[in-house]
Amino acid sequence: MRKKLVFMMVYTAMAILAGCAGRRAEVRAAAEKNLDSFTEGNMEEINTILFGTSGYTDTEAGMYEDVRTKGRDGILPIIFMHSTMSVKKVGKDSIELEITAPDMEDIFEYLPDTENGYADTEKGFLEYLEDYAAAAERKKSTVWVPYSIEGERIVIEYYSEEFIRTVTGGFTDAYSRLYMDVLEEYQKGV
Repeated sequence: MRKKLVFMMVYTAMAILAGCAGRRAEVRAAAEKNLDSFTEGNMEEINTILFGTSGYTDTEAGMYEDVRTKGRDGILPIIFMHSTMSVKKVGKDSIELEITAPDMEDIFEYLPDTENGYADTEKGFLEYLEDYAAAAERKKSTVWVPYSIEGERIVIEYYSEEFIRTVTGGFTDAYSRLYMDVLEEYQKGV
């Protein structure tokens, strides 16, 4: 009887562990699919992943398509095109991601101008951004993102400040600094 009870307990524990491993494999697959959306520059999917919506149309965003960006539109896909992302580990309630992105923290230190061969337009800025991202040093970082399983649905929370900062190579921080500098200058002149 005792052997039977021990066998049942071991069998139950193994079944539970196998079930957890199966769910973690599903979480890994979902996370890898999401990361592919980033490196492919699929902005509709990225907006859904980050914001729960596909956002606005390309026309409304004032974006352009160019051979240089391989059909990808806007700032983020240009950065993501030069990034690699992978799932390192799936834990009980979080996922460890390894992200290598171009270091974009100094992007606004030397703004593009016509003397440097960039048109003074949105398209010129995006060309500058493409060249900058291609030449920038790569930063490798590890980020943990939480996840939960709601019934059959896997919910991965990518919208943390740390994830956004890492996946953009610090572009969001650089933009914040630029914005604050411009605002400060504007307030001085008013």
